[in-house]
Order: sequence, then structure tokens, then C-alpha cells
Amino acid sequence: MLGILVVLTIVVIFLTSTGSLLISALMVGFALLYAHGAFRVPDDLFLDDQEPANAGFLSFLGGDASSAAAPAGVAHVRW
Repeated sequence: MLGILVVLTIVVIFLTSTGSLLISALMVGFALLYAHGAFRVPDDLFLDDQEPANAGFLSFLGGDASSAAAPAGVAHVRW
């Protein structure tokens, strides 16, 4: 019964103007998607070896708590 409803729904969609509207919207969406991919510059997506891994926008999430809680003017002395 469900299969018949699915087939009838698809037939009714493509017999009315709704089918062409859906196809047009999908084509415009894919065109925008591919244009975005063509003009995007992914050079700055990867870290260089010289940059620390925790220097990003969300660095406070993955960093260790001891260095994040220390004041900026205090130097750490190792024994």
C-alpha cells in the first residue's frame, strides 16, 4: 500500500508544475554549490608545521588548563 502511495505521489508531482519547480530549485542549488567549490581557496585550511596546533579560534577547548589559567606576565621556571 505504501509503495502505491509513493508512486502516485511522484506521478502527481511531475504531472503538475510542482515537479518543474522542484527540478529547477535543485538545479539552481547544485549550480551554487559547484560555483562555491570552484571559487573557494582552500590554501589556508591546513596548519603549517611552524604553527602550533592550539593557536586556532577554538584553542581554549583543546589546550591544557595550567597554561590557560596562568597570567600573561608570569614566566614558568623549570627545575
